[in-house]
This record gives sequence, structure tokens and C-alpha cells, in this order.
Amino acid sequence: MTDWYETVSGQELAQGDLLLSCPVPLLEEFSMPLPAEFEVAVDYRDLVVLSQSCDLVNDKIDEVLLAAVQD
Repeated sequence: MTDWYETVSGQELAQGDLLLSCPVPLLEEFSMPLPAEFEVAVDYRDLVVLSQSCDLVNDKIDEVLLAAVQD
């Protein structure tokens, strides 16, 4: 199967864009109710955009769906 995603640059996102070494915040542990402050670690991952380009361009979504790239 050929890769359906590609590395990009710039500010516009589209389905299939590859984000290399994208910072991902990780909430290591928490309790309920949430404390006023908590620690967040950062991991860097290669991610691909799964959200549809038409939804991104037309501001139809508030969040972007990403998936880890597994070669």
C-alpha cells in the first residue's frame, strides 16, 4: 500500500498532511475533582491529519483528528 499522506509546511491543514515531531501534551495523572495545577509532559510524535479537508477549510469542526504514523 502506498502512503496516502505527505509532509507539508505552512499554516493550512488538510487531510493526509504529515506533522513530523509534533508536540503532544500528556497529562500523566490526575484526580477528581481536578486540582488547580497539574504537571503536563510533552512527547514528540509523527502524526497524520484524518479530519476531512472540506471541514477544516470551512471551519465546520473545533478539533482536528490526528493519528500516529506507523511505518
